[in-house]
Amino acid sequence: MFVAIGCAIASTMAAVGIGTASGHWTRPARSSSKPTAQPIRASDRATAVVFLQRTIRLLAVNEYARAWTTLDPSQQRFVPRDEYVRCEAASPIPGALARIVPLEARLERVSVAGADRNPLDSVAVRFRLAFAPRPKHAAVVVRVKAHALRSDGRWTWMLSARRFALHTSGRCGLPQPFTPGPSL
Repeated sequence: MFVAIGCAIASTMAAVGIGTASGHWTRPARSSSKPTAQPIRASDRATAVVFLQRTIRLLAVNEYARAWTTLDPSQQRFVPRDEYVRCEAASPIPGALARIVPLEARLERVSVAGADRNPLDSVAVRFRLAFAPRPKHAAVVVRVKAHALRSDGRWTWMLSARRFALHTSGRCGLPQPFTPGPSL
């Protein structure tokens, strides 16, 4: 059971595609113009780490609507907030985040699924997350890599290419329901 919880936490955090955005928790204004990515300086690393920590904390407590507000605008256009929340809520993270430790932060070029402005500058941060699923159990420890991007003057995060594909499939990545084939 404990191993199953650990696997669920690891797969959920990885599937969410952790990579984060700005400290603004309000829905960004929609405009017909495309968001403009800004270059990232080495001095931006510290604020990117803080931003990603906030985002990971939101995801860890299943606050998907709040996390979505800082998702990269190019991905928000394809993954509406209500759909994102519905899909993520179908497989919530089953434990409590006990600790989040940044291990490494570096500048990295990254392709953003759904964006036509690839590759982009990002701050790639590797974290060690410790989850305590239930009292009296040892923490489940997972490592994740997240990307913070600058878009229109604020930090944003991105879904992984795999998670983006699941969200845009129209089925939240759930298996197709069984439909019997023609009888013989």
